[in-house]
Amino acid sequence: MGAWTLWGRMPSAQPLPTTGGYSGEVIQLNRVVSAADPSSLQHSQVQLVGRFKAEHTVVLKGRNMAGRSGFYVLTPLVERGNTGLAVLVQRGWVPSSTPNLAQRLQHLTPLHDLVIHGRLAIPDLGVASDAAGESGFMRQNLNLSAYAGEIGVPMAPLVVLEEPETTTRAQDIQNGLFQRRWPELYPQDKNIARNGWTALAVAMVLALLSRGVLRRRQSRAHLNSEPDGASTL
Repeated sequence: MGAWTLWGRMPSAQPLPTTGGYSGEVIQLNRVVSAADPSSLQHSQVQLVGRFKAEHTVVLKGRNMAGRSGFYVLTPLVERGNTGLAVLVQRGWVPSSTPNLAQRLQHLTPLHDLVIHGRLAIPDLGVASDAAGESGFMRQNLNLSAYAGEIGVPMAPLVVLEEPETTTRAQDIQNGLFQRRWPELYPQDKNIARNGWTALAVAMVLALLSRGVLRRRQSRAHLNSEPDGASTL
């Protein structure tokens, strides 16, 4: 309730304008892997066809979206066609308070081939050197090359920031488990976080001032209620 009061509803992420085609170019991962400068493909809108390796889903804690802290959910997608290549898909953000997260993700992860829509991005997975001592479902950092060795599948050097499809209704985007208002694509959200902390600071100051006023009023009322001479006993 406090977060709702200070920040309001999570802003809906709308599909950004395409750079070509209706929902982005269907891309083969070998193009990403063999690119002389993979960063030149950053923010390219793409479609990828493959199958999730759901058993290797990882959530990264302490990630912010539109001023709120939660988890990034990442799952490797193995490209269709026996190419032996995979890419890490940032499927969305969920709040820290999400109950039964592992079970819900297991239920929501398709086991068949599917089409992923999103934008290519340079991985921002925390501190790579700190990832060595981490394992399992929930982590703070992830080293992409070490993770590729962990799951036994070569990984593309970029990640895919999954986005809403252009045909997705705004209501479904808002009510879905995942929010996808990625900071890389919505830099204006930094102001939301800044304004949120300012509002929190103002609320705390007002609460302290109100408490001081209330105590002074109670003290005066107590003194006024004492009988004459009571203070000299």
